[in-house]
Amino acid sequence: MVQQIDPHPGEILMDPACGTGGFLTCAMRHMRDNYVKRPEDEALMQASRRFKYVAVAGPDRQ
Repeated sequence: MVQQIDPHPGEILMDPACGTGGFLTCAMRHMRDNYVKRPEDEALMQASRRFKYVAVAGPDRQ
């Protein structure tokens, strides 16, 4: 499913049936595997408030 959606860093991804967060976890892994190429990219992804608090959203997170 995540490959079909192909989320990119900076996009908002919401899972209305969040449950255990498996889909969102896979989406984060997909973004890291496909768009983080250098140690600086990883550091930026980890430090980004937008990534941590906006890009990962379930209905109870809003």
